[in-house]
Amino acid sequence: MNVSCSHSRLSHIVIFPLMFLCGLFVLSYPIDTAGDGLRNPPPGAFGLSRGGGKIAHIDDASAAFINPANLVDLSESSFMIDPSFIHIDRQVDAANGATADTTDPLKVLGSLFLAYPSHDDRYAFALGLTVPYGQSVEYDDDFSFRFLTPHFTELKVISFSPTAAIKINDNVSVGVGIDLMWSELKLRQSFPWSAVTMNPSSPDGGMGFEATGYAIGGIVGFTWSINPRHRLAFTYRPPFDIDYSGDFDINNVPAPAAGIGVTPSSDFETEINYPEIWTIGYGVQLTGKVRLGADVERLKWSDFKELELDVGNNSVLFPSTTIPQDFEDTWTAGISADWQVSQKWTVRGGYWRIETPIPKQTQAPNLPESDFHLLGIGAKRSAGRHAFELAYAALLYDDRDVSGNRVPAFDGSYDTTAHIVNLSYSYSWQR
Repeated sequence: MNVSCSHSRLSHIVIFPLMFLCGLFVLSYPIDTAGDGLRNPPPGAFGLSRGGGKIAHIDDASAAFINPANLVDLSESSFMIDPSFIHIDRQVDAANGATADTTDPLKVLGSLFLAYPSHDDRYAFALGLTVPYGQSVEYDDDFSFRFLTPHFTELKVISFSPTAAIKINDNVSVGVGIDLMWSELKLRQSFPWSAVTMNPSSPDGGMGFEATGYAIGGIVGFTWSINPRHRLAFTYRPPFDIDYSGDFDINNVPAPAAGIGVTPSSDFETEINYPEIWTIGYGVQLTGKVRLGADVERLKWSDFKELELDVGNNSVLFPSTTIPQDFEDTWTAGISADWQVSQKWTVRGGYWRIETPIPKQTQAPNLPESDFHLLGIGAKRSAGRHAFELAYAALLYDDRDVSGNRVPAFDGSYDTTAHIVNLSYSYSWQR
């Protein structure tokens, strides 16, 4: 028995650092949003396959992100890691005949969680490492719109989230989490020096914007078990702003530009406003093995009105460093279900309708979006202390024809196709 206990402790000592390193490896990859403004898909195979109706029934460690109130439902401590693989193609066909197709369509996204419920089932604690927001769009650097918008855009927001939950009584639980966020923004774009030198043979300049920022956010979750079959859940995330600061670089600076104060580098600052989000969810246990859930969600994106690219003395290069965004508030809604086929197997599926907050007037090739339908399916296999779950989602985008854009060259059609595969692994142990 002593040998067994020592082996158990040793396995915990070894497996957790390895999983943590795997999680950091996944989080270091380029990431991509799937058409929800700047927001990424929810973490975990459960969150992907049951995206349209998840907050009432979420029952693994990713509850720390999706609805922390449900952490008290966990019967064992657990560690969870879940890389997602996103294949996304974007094509722009402008009304003036210009076309552009994104490169590098495969992106990787990931998260990890550690959850610990108390012995009396009244409290639970968790740590999460997630990427709630992100963007990665890349074209060839000589694409048709290279002087009007970045050919490379990458944004990542990585959040470390301590979370706690308490069971108020047998029917009501409440959870709260704090998000400690670090973010990085990168933009690359071409600049036509010939417009400054009046010499068509002048080589183009390459501009690079790179900055980082920090913020504190959070989540509050509430779950009410109306009776053994019916549940009502609510989550709220307050808005937050990230102030970015870093460097701006531009090469091939000609003498006429230097004469008006242009330098190869300068400071770079900007700010992005992230939305307030609230979600209401309902869940019902239809039978002993079948559950049904539905969520309605509101995202207040309208605070993100403009992107100010402050590049100091190099601002003289631009007619304006203020880029209108005018994001709009959006709704999402969906429905999902799961079926416990046996003690070892559970299958899931769902539908989720998501609106883009980007109006046609400010649509740009470096953030091409439209409303879409998400169809998700998944299967979970439990094997003792281990659980493996695979989920797949097809994102069916609406056709988007843009006219009246603030940049007439951006008028045209925007087409996107995307597929997501999530592989979740959980290891559980007795408290």
